[in-house]
Amino acid sequence: MAFVNIYRHPLLLSFVGGVGMGTAFLHPFFWWAGVLGLSMLLFVITKVEKKLQALYCGFIAGTTKMLLILSWFWSVYPLEWIGTFDPFFELLAIGWVWMSVSVVLGLGVGCFSVIAFILFQRSYSWLSVPLAYAGSEILGSLFFSLYAMGAVSGLNIHFSFGYLGYTFARHGILSYLALGSGVYILSILGAALAFMLMMIFRRSSEYPSGITKTGAGALILLGILFISYFIPLNFSTSPERTRIASVNTEFHHSQNMSVSERADQVRTLLAAFEAALTTGSEMVVFPEGAHALGVFGTPQDVFAFIQSRTRKNVIVVDSENRKEANGRVVIRGNIYNTKSQTVHHTYKNYLVPSGEFVPYSISGLLSLFGKDEVVKKLENRMTFGTSNLDEELAPQEYLPGVLFCSESLSPFAIREAMNGLKNPHIVHPVSHAWFHTPTMLWYQLDLMLRTQVRLARTPLVQSGNMSVSTAYDAYGNEVTGTMIYEAPRVRVIEYSL
Repeated sequence: MAFVNIYRHPLLLSFVGGVGMGTAFLHPFFWWAGVLGLSMLLFVITKVEKKLQALYCGFIAGTTKMLLILSWFWSVYPLEWIGTFDPFFELLAIGWVWMSVSVVLGLGVGCFSVIAFILFQRSYSWLSVPLAYAGSEILGSLFFSLYAMGAVSGLNIHFSFGYLGYTFARHGILSYLALGSGVYILSILGAALAFMLMMIFRRSSEYPSGITKTGAGALILLGILFISYFIPLNFSTSPERTRIASVNTEFHHSQNMSVSERADQVRTLLAAFEAALTTGSEMVVFPEGAHALGVFGTPQDVFAFIQSRTRKNVIVVDSENRKEANGRVVIRGNIYNTKSQTVHHTYKNYLVPSGEFVPYSISGLLSLFGKDEVVKKLENRMTFGTSNLDEELAPQEYLPGVLFCSESLSPFAIREAMNGLKNPHIVHPVSHAWFHTPTMLWYQLDLMLRTQVRLARTPLVQSGNMSVSTAYDAYGNEVTGTMIYEAPRVRVIEYSL
């Protein structure tokens, strides 16, 4: 068997395992590669003789994995939204963040490898190793929060890119194990399958003459799980439906927008808004930061406009960048409810490191190399903050939960966004104006959203600027919408959920 020779080069096999683990997040076809890659790493761990060797192998596999997964970082180039910098400096900055974040997250897999090395010498490793792997994913998220700590961010486990469980989000059978449990159960399952495959590899390397009956049974089981990926399995959802209009725009990010440019944007948004109302939508969602209804001046004027276009009770979700007294800018969601003639507010509280605030690690490094003027320029651009002013909404109010753009990175974000509300809907306003068609990012976010929707059993509608529009029912199945309005730089898609 080839593995007899390959395992004598553990670092090489660890790298190959990392490639497999990362490739699983690049395209739906490679969903199985995560389990295969992890099984290779586990095989290496059973062959090395020292904890330090296990650490090196895990670190190489984890870093390689994250370099592939986070390759969408490069889609932010050029950094038009942040100001004018030397192109070489921009490439250097993006490369540094890409490499350093991958290394930090790779440490989580390195720690797992040491733990797995110890557990393999004890009983019940078939159970403890998968649990340890899921724990290492949480540890990696914690490491990232340390790396990304800044004036408006502390310790957390929100950053969940690369969790093995997400690779099953499109699996017709396994994905439904996330119902009420989330991504961690799927990660444990994936690690258990990798353990099973590793045992087959190990048996084959030790006894080249053949595979045991147990190994053959395991291969059959893995084959069935592989084939079942292609079998669609959709549960029926509630017959009670709400017509939700998702307004999607193509506005490039600019902090120095002229008055005339902003006026053009508002006219485009209002035309889309009117189209959604006149076609009978019961809920309208704008992208993050659209501030489409600010032109009306008062909530009463907004309600008057809505009631002049439709007789239905309508909920509208808009958001704005609002400057606070401390100079920080908060992203505030404004939820207009025509039934109660009230406006409720909610705030974005998980911000993007190096996008909405400058982490201490970045500012410290730049200062170390005498780039204080760059730090000052960045901090003048990235002035976002969080708020503790979220309103306690009465449970009887028919309002949706609001999940802002980067908040979807947290495995429990959708459940937290519900906040006890009775309305069985989550709206997801996003803006990807910083990026340039990040298809790999969109694919990974799709895996996250499907899994989180199943955790909370709550349908979700996304409304995006420079992004894709999508919606999921309560079982995480993608829902097809109907185009009800289209014009230059704006589309309105209506979903029935």
